[in-house]
Amino acid sequence: MRARPSRRPTLTPAFDLPQFARDSDRWAKAAADDSNEKASEVRLATRRIDPLGTNDAWARSVTGVPRVTVTGDALKRLPLDHRAGFLLSLMDGSLDLETIIEVSAMSHEDALALVRDLYDSSIIEFTESNDR
Repeated sequence: MRARPSRRPTLTPAFDLPQFARDSDRWAKAAADDSNEKASEVRLATRRIDPLGTNDAWARSVTGVPRVTVTGDALKRLPLDHRAGFLLSLMDGSLDLETIIEVSAMSHEDALALVRDLYDSSIIEFTESNDR
């Protein structure tokens, strides 16, 4: 059985897609070139080093509830997919990580990896809930 195409309109991304593609190609080339020390310094400076190996171990180590740390305008400029957008819509400080993972309709591993990427990118943080 073939799935019917959706009748929902598709929105164009809020960022410049051709520029993002060019930047991505440039970043991939810089990452592949080990002699490019500047790119390595930037990657190290902007990535949080996490000693926890697995996403499950990371999830057990965080406390509180996830909240979005960037403004709506800044979010619009980020190259996030629909899955990340849905997860971010749930992160208003009222739901804990376990509940967000359960209602995401994604596999546990995929949802947890995405939440961890959002955290590592400083898009979200974990704070104490106001509801408790």
